Amino acid sequence: HQLTGATEKGRAYCMDAFEIASGLGDAGLMSEAALTWGSAIVVARIDVELIDALQQCLEALPENDVAMRARVLARLAGAMQPSQRPDEPMEMARKAISLARELSDERVMYHVLHSAISALMDFAPSVERIPLNEEFGRLAGRFGDVPGQFRSHLRLVIDACEAGNRERMIKSIEDCSRLAQRIGLPHYQWRAASIRAMQATIEGDFKRANEQLNLAQAFANQIDD
Repeated sequence: HQLTGATEKGRAYCMDAFEIASGLGDAGLMSEAALTWGSAIVVARIDVELIDALQQCLEALPENDVAMRARVLARLAGAMQPSQRPDEPMEMARKAISLARELSDERVMYHVLHSAISALMDFAPSVERIPLNEEFGRLAGRFGDVPGQFRSHLRLVIDACEAGNRERMIKSIEDCSRLAQRIGLPHYQWRAASIRAMQATIEGDFKRANEQLNLAQAFANQIDD
């Protein structure tokens, strides 16, 4: 449900799983449930229940479980944005990335980057975000995570716009469109159509922009949440 865009259904299942794991007193299972709960990143939405669950996980996890603590810390940082004090979750995200690098475990880094970059988008400078988004995209490809590759390129579109790099923006939009077509789910296809509309607007082709916006709306209407 989380991967296909039915996030409310997925959230309900994850909350149930978290309560069961909490009742068992199993910090590892609690963390897996909370991380699955937080795997669908919704921009500009603060889920206070998810934040509370992740904080409970950090309190319950042993200090020597660095890999899981780094993953939970990264997701907590992302869950806290947008914040009135954005520097706090940004530093949490950077700490999580630093912990993952110390482990030299690519899979841990892949999970940490997926979440931590969310705390940096719109706040950290694009020169910091671009190499992290590129690294996450490479790891997502290595582990066969096509939706993760899509997320990487979608973030790179934003990075390129902020950096004023038109060539990079166009390439990332093309990569998003290709990956959305490969996935074949409206949850991804409406986003690809939306950024194509943005590109058309920038180029002054308002007819094509309206066509892509209508296509995006049609895809969005197909999402069953």
